[in-house]
Amino acid sequence: MMTARLMFTLSGFIGTLYLAQLGHQVLAASALITATQIFLFVTLISIFYAVGALVSRAIGAGKPREAGAIVRQGFILAVLLWTIPALISPNLQTLLNALGQSHQLTPIVQSYFNLYVFSMLPNFLVMPIIQFLMSVGEQKTIVKLGSLSLTINTLLGAGLVFGKVGLPQLGVRGLALTYICQSTFSLCLYLFIISRERFTKYGIFQRRNFVKLEHLKSILHVGTPIALQTGSDLLSYMVLILLVGWLGHNELASQQIVAQYTFLLVVPILAMAQSSTVLVGKAIGAKNYIAMQPYGYACLTITCGFMLLVSLIFITCPKLLIGFYVDKAFLKDQAFMQMTSFVLFLTGLRLLFDASMESLTGSLRAMLDTKFCLLIQVLTVWFIGTPLLYLFGFVLKGGLVGITLAGVVMNLVATILLYIRWSKLLRRFQLAV
Repeated sequence: MMTARLMFTLSGFIGTLYLAQLGHQVLAASALITATQIFLFVTLISIFYAVGALVSRAIGAGKPREAGAIVRQGFILAVLLWTIPALISPNLQTLLNALGQSHQLTPIVQSYFNLYVFSMLPNFLVMPIIQFLMSVGEQKTIVKLGSLSLTINTLLGAGLVFGKVGLPQLGVRGLALTYICQSTFSLCLYLFIISRERFTKYGIFQRRNFVKLEHLKSILHVGTPIALQTGSDLLSYMVLILLVGWLGHNELASQQIVAQYTFLLVVPILAMAQSSTVLVGKAIGAKNYIAMQPYGYACLTITCGFMLLVSLIFITCPKLLIGFYVDKAFLKDQAFMQMTSFVLFLTGLRLLFDASMESLTGSLRAMLDTKFCLLIQVLTVWFIGTPLLYLFGFVLKGGLVGITLAGVVMNLVATILLYIRWSKLLRRFQLAV
C-alpha cells in the first residue's frame, strides 16, 4: 500500500522538478499551484476513504455484493464532486489576486488549472476502485498500475514541458496536459481490471439497482467528516502559503522545496493510516475485537520509526536536498540556505507527530469515529495552530521558521488528544468481547 501511494506522489514530485527548471519565478508559482491543487483535489478525494472503511467491513462480514454496491455509489459521487473544481478553476487568478498574491505569479497558476481541471474527473472515478482493490488485498495491482502511470508522467511530462522528442514545448501547461493523458489512461486500465472474472462476485457493474441511496448516504455520513477534516487541514496549508507569499519570493521558494519532500514523505504516513483503517475495519467486521489493538499499534510503530530515520536525513543532508531544486547561485546564498535548512529540521519533527496523528486517525476511521477526528483537527488547526502561526511568524518576527515551529506544536497537541481517544474506544470494544 505504501509503494502504491509512493508511485502517485512521485508523479507530482517529478512534475515540480520539471517546473523548477523553468526558472525561480515558476518555482515560486508552483508553490501556489501545489497548494491550490492539493486543496481542491485532496479535500474532495478524501471522502472516498469512507469507501475503503465501508467495503472492508462488508468484506469482513462476508457480504461481497454489498461491497460492490458501495463502489458503484462511489462512481456516482465522483461525478457529482467534480462539478466543484470545474466551477472554481476558471476564476483562480481573480481569487489569488484578491488575496494579495503576486500578479507575476497568478497568470502562471491560471494557465495550469485551465487544463488540469480536466484530469480531476478520471482521477475521482479511479478513487473508489483503488479503495476497493486495497480492501480485497490487490495492492500489487495498484503498484503495477501506479508504476505505469509514473512512467507516463515522467516521459510525457519531459516531452511536453521542455519540447522533447518532437513534442511542443508547453511549459507549465504541458505538465497539466500530461496529467490529463495519464489519468484518462489509468481510469481505462482500472475499469478493465475490475471487470475481470475474479471480481464478478461483487457485482460492481450490475445494472439493476445501480443506484442505492442507503449506501450513498453511508459514504456521505462517514466520508463527509473526513473530507471536512482534510479540507480544513489543507485550507490551513493554503492560508500558510498565502502568508508565506507576503514574506517574499525567497520564502515562497523555500517553502515549496520543503513542501515537496513533505508531500513525498506523507505517502508512507497516509499508506499506514489506510492500512490501519483496512485491518482494524476487517477485525471489527469479523467481530475479532482482540485483533484491533495489535493492528493499530503495529501501524503506529512502523510509521513513527520510518519518520525518525527521515528526520535524521533532514538534519544531516540539507544542502543535498535543497540542491535538487535551486541553481548554484542560490546554494551560495547563506541566508537562504540557513533558513531552508532549519525549516527542513523543524519539518522532520512536525512529520514525526503527523505520522502518529494520521495512524491514530486511520484506526479511528475504522471505528467510524470520524466526527471526533474532525473536531480535533478543527480545534488544533484553527484555534491553536493558526494563532501560533501568526504569533511566531509575524508578531515575534520568526518568519518562515516561526511558522514551521507553530506546525510542530499543533501536531503534538493533536497527537496526544487522538491517542487518548483511541485508547478509550479500544477498551470499549474489548469489553464487548
